[in-house]
Amino acid sequence: MTENTNQEDTVAGTAENIDPPPYTPLEKAISHSSSSNKKTDDLNSGNKTESNPAKGLKINRNDPPQPGSVYIISESNTSKVITNQGGRIVLTEYDGEPKKSQKWVCHRSGGWLGFTSDAGPETKYLGHDFGGTLVCTATCHLAWEHFNVLKREGDGFEFMVRHWFGSWPLGYIGENLGKRPTPSTWWGFTKVV
Repeated sequence: MTENTNQEDTVAGTAENIDPPPYTPLEKAISHSSSSNKKTDDLNSGNKTESNPAKGLKINRNDPPQPGSVYIISESNTSKVITNQGGRIVLTEYDGEPKKSQKWVCHRSGGWLGFTSDAGPETKYLGHDFGGTLVCTATCHLAWEHFNVLKREGDGFEFMVRHWFGSWPLGYIGENLGKRPTPSTWWGFTKVV
C-alpha cells in the first residue's frame, strides 16, 4: 500500500514537471486580461497567474475515461483540446473554462468506449469518416465511433481508434486529426463532471 502511495505521489509530481513552460500561464493571463477586464479586476493584478486555475478547471491529463463522466481531451503537454465545430473536429486553445464544444461524455458499448459532444436530442458521436479523419456526425455508437484508451508510462494516454479488428492511435493526418498506423502524439483526459 505504501508503494502505491509513493507511486501516485511520483506521478503527480511528474505531471507538474512536464506541464508547459512558465510562459504559457502568462499567455493565459494576458488573454484573460484582454478579453475581460472584470477577470483582471478580480485578480487585482494582471500578472498573478497562480489564481487563474482556481477560476476554472486545470488540465491534469491523467483521469482515465469512465462511462457516464464528462472530460476535456487535451493534446500532450499543450493547452489545445479536442473541439467539435459543427461536426468538424479541431484543436482549440483551452482557457480554463471548458466550453460546451470541448466537453466529451464517455459511453461504453460492446467493450468499446464512445464519446458524445452534447447530451440531448442532437447528440453526435465522435468517430471517423471513410478516410480515417476524426469527425463528430454519427447518431449511433457503431464501429467507426469505437475507441480505447491506454495509459502511458508517465502522463497521459494513447487514444486508440478502431481500425477493422484492431485499433490505431489517434494522431495527425496532415492538418487533421485521425487514425494512423503509428503514434504521433499522446492525449490527456481531464474529468469535468
